[in-house]
Amino acid sequence: MNDNRPHGNKQYNKTGIREAQLYLHYNGLGVGYSNANMWWGSGYHSSLNMTNNNTTGFPHLMIGTIQEQRIKDFGINFRYIFSNSLKYNAAKPFYTAITSSVTYYSEPTITLGFSRSYLTGGNRTSEIITRKEAMLIPFEPIYLEDKVDSTGNPLSAVDIWDQTLVGYLTVTFPNVGLIVFVEYGRNDHAWDKEDFIRQPDHTGASIIGLRKYGFFNNPNLVGGIEYTNLMKTKYWNDRPNADWYDRWNFDYWSYDGRLWGAHSGPDSDDFNIYFGYMSDKLTVIPSFNYERHGVIDNKIPEREYEYNPPEYPWLHIWGNRYAWPEVKLEFRLDLRYKYKGYIFNFYYEREKIHNDQFREWADKAFIERKSNVFWFGVERRFDKNDISKLINRYIRKN
Repeated sequence: MNDNRPHGNKQYNKTGIREAQLYLHYNGLGVGYSNANMWWGSGYHSSLNMTNNNTTGFPHLMIGTIQEQRIKDFGINFRYIFSNSLKYNAAKPFYTAITSSVTYYSEPTITLGFSRSYLTGGNRTSEIITRKEAMLIPFEPIYLEDKVDSTGNPLSAVDIWDQTLVGYLTVTFPNVGLIVFVEYGRNDHAWDKEDFIRQPDHTGASIIGLRKYGFFNNPNLVGGIEYTNLMKTKYWNDRPNADWYDRWNFDYWSYDGRLWGAHSGPDSDDFNIYFGYMSDKLTVIPSFNYERHGVIDNKIPEREYEYNPPEYPWLHIWGNRYAWPEVKLEFRLDLRYKYKGYIFNFYYEREKIHNDQFREWADKAFIERKSNVFWFGVERRFDKNDISKLINRYIRKN
């Protein structure tokens, strides 16, 4: 999905303010409206619930902490997010989420985080949900048995909405510059506590990794490693469930044609490693990325033929072919240099995709696809002093 243009081949035009945040707040608590990118979790490469920098930010209402609230050695963050209709999602659903974290500042520093998000409504579902119901849905019970209505019918607890429930743990060792993290989530409801205890890994997905600053006692050497597992679980054939980000009803968790969840998408895994140099003036970060898509259940449509005498000797049937996963190998080089208030950026990416779209059996062109990306940019950041100087020089002078 991330490599394709969204929703057809029409000319792509997009204008407007790329990122804006407007809040009313007091002592770091507030309410506001924003289309800024969001990131929930401890990973540096991916996140199960929100990796919004993979696409453009979507407009949303925010209620919660603008800055961390400190109580002695504890830091608390909480945010409620609601988007009325995702404009650049073909299904136009409601998006509602709550996210929170608690940090204990010590040696080591420990952070526990939690997020729960829902996609509801939209133009691709027959079930109706009001705006008020969509806004309150993250606060509904976690277990299905607690959602059964007065009829006592278990089916009354089931809906078609897409829920993800994610928790993460981050442990930071400031004295040695080490950060270790793990993230785990489910995308369905357990029936009750016993169901959760028996199969906590049903529909489970995970991220694990670390970051290190100051390799070999050199404060400028940095590195990290991260592995994301979104593959179908071992229950997929006996207790079916929807893959992560794989519901057509909600346009596959996409915005503007790109995933805002984990980069690699449904039934996938993703390994990333980097090691480089980072200082106040110069940054050189090479990295390597290995992704597999359709690891377990890689069915694709294929025309088959079956003998069917005497009226129609050959009958065309659409079947399924089990192929190898699609594999992406990626090398990246990120260079940044600061000079007299300017930041010069150079980015290079070399990508190879094997078994493109799971169709290497159909055409040699799908066996391997290669691409190169070069990107160059210049940034200049202005603070209050810079703006005052410009006003004095060019406006007041005249």
